[in-house]
Amino acid sequence: MIAQLTVVLALAALVIAGGYGGHGGTSKTYRKQDDYGHYGFGYDIVNGYGAANGRHESGSAYGPVHGSYYLADADGRHRRVHYVADKLGFRAVINTNEPGTKNSLPAAAPYHSAHGKAHASPDSSAVSFRSRYRHLLVQASRCTKTQ
Repeated sequence: MIAQLTVVLALAALVIAGGYGGHGGTSKTYRKQDDYGHYGFGYDIVNGYGAANGRHESGSAYGPVHGSYYLADADGRHRRVHYVADKLGFRAVINTNEPGTKNSLPAAAPYHSAHGKAHASPDSSAVSFRSRYRHLLVQASRCTKTQ
């Protein structure tokens, strides 16, 4: 009788503990590089609860680097950062819906928030750089609000 009860309790414990085990998830990666120094890599990870993160980058040994990374929580919060690094320096554009954020332009990095409308004043380096994100800076400078 005690042996049967022990077996039943052990099986019940396994069933209950199964809820704490892995809930699955996926990950994908890629890498490529040629003989001239051009490269690209990236990864995407999604856990069993719906949270995700990833990064993608491409560039060359002698030219600009373009990339992005993102974070997405299971509760719907997300952040995506696009960046460029070249002879003009490192520049980033951040898009997020995280609570407590607002639109701004700190250190020449436009920060686009779903929760804010205020813009910081761009400095001269933010207005002068030439990248694929220039149109975002021009839009931000048109609606600049002095704080």
